[in-house]
Amino acid sequence: MIVLVIGSVLIVVGAVSISFVSLAKTLEEHDKVQWLKLGSPRGTSFVDLGKTIGIFSWVLSRGFEASPSKKVQEQGKSDLTRALFAKYSMLVGVLCVFVGFALGLASI
Repeated sequence: MIVLVIGSVLIVVGAVSISFVSLAKTLEEHDKVQWLKLGSPRGTSFVDLGKTIGIFSWVLSRGFEASPSKKVQEQGKSDLTRALFAKYSMLVGVLCVFVGFALGLASI
């Protein structure tokens, strides 16, 4: 049961850490074309109805490296650690949930 709780907490922590407000503002100011391609995200988690997921996957795929703006590239590099943290915490959380369910079923 504790493994399920830990997994659930990790999933929530990872989902909440998907927030790229400064990168979204930098994109809007310095690379408007890419900002529009990403759906004009505000960068706040769960508030902009999923548009932040686009910027999240864009950062994980290192799309910021192709930007002509140095400021976008620098902000993307700094936000890459946050994106990786969110990705791996949710991944470990899902793994813990699966292990918790398997342990629960095995102990019946």
